[in-house]
Amino acid sequence: MMGKVPAVLLGTWTYRSFISDPDLGADFNSLEFGRGNIRIDKGEMQQFKGLIYGPGWQLTLKGGITYGNPLTVRFQGKGLVGGAEWVYDYLGYLVNE
Repeated sequence: MMGKVPAVLLGTWTYRSFISDPDLGADFNSLEFGRGNIRIDKGEMQQFKGLIYGPGWQLTLKGGITYGNPLTVRFQGKGLVGGAEWVYDYLGYLVNE
């Protein structure tokens, strides 16, 4: 099924990532790995694009969206941060509230 990126995904989203620690007693604030914004741009369904960024860094996002239950997004972020190449893979699902 071809189409445009669903409007519900477009725009800027808050992004947070966490360190996986099996210790339930770990202080929640010690688990933060990163934070930033994800901007999802208009485009064709198979051409997911956008940007993940924060103060002093950004990665260009490219990937795809597939219809299903749930709708799935899979994309990769690439860029130079502090002179080092960063490459991250992301997988997400759109679920009802």
